[in-house]
Amino acid sequence: MIMQKNPKLIVSRKVIRFDMFEKECDISRQKRVLVGGCFDLLHVGHVRFLRSSKKRGDNLIIALESDDFIRMKKKREPVYPQRERAEILAELSCVNSIILLPFFQSDKEYMSLVKTICPAVIAVTHDDPYLTHKKEQAVAVGGEVIVVLNRISLHSTNVVLHRIIEVQKQIRH
Repeated sequence: MIMQKNPKLIVSRKVIRFDMFEKECDISRQKRVLVGGCFDLLHVGHVRFLRSSKKRGDNLIIALESDDFIRMKKKREPVYPQRERAEILAELSCVNSIILLPFFQSDKEYMSLVKTICPAVIAVTHDDPYLTHKKEQAVAVGGEVIVVLNRISLHSTNVVLHRIIEVQKQIRH
């Protein structure tokens, strides 16, 4: 459960603001696995990916993209705001920590994040569009990139959103 002392700071056992990560994060020196993403509309593909990622280490850390990332990169409004997405993800038993990312402007900012976390594994899906950058990040911290799952195309957020729209059209007629 997420508890808020004030609206600007999320305090939780699992959810940590990016700017508070180094002070607040209680990640042991066990094998860390880092995943990144929006997780905007949690579906079975996400759950399978997170579960498979967790099997690669002891601590699964999610770098959760900002609402602005979804607007800029996905070209749509987020279904849920970042804090609500974090709250949902925090309820999954396989997830140890969630870092609320600001909107990063460069690969350098992601590299800094990875150097701070120092994961042994960066888990990705088969066709990750940022694979080249993630491999560079892993090398920089002595980690490795592991493809843990093929992307489940029938369960992408966009497919689910389109299904919802189609169901709504059917209901109206």
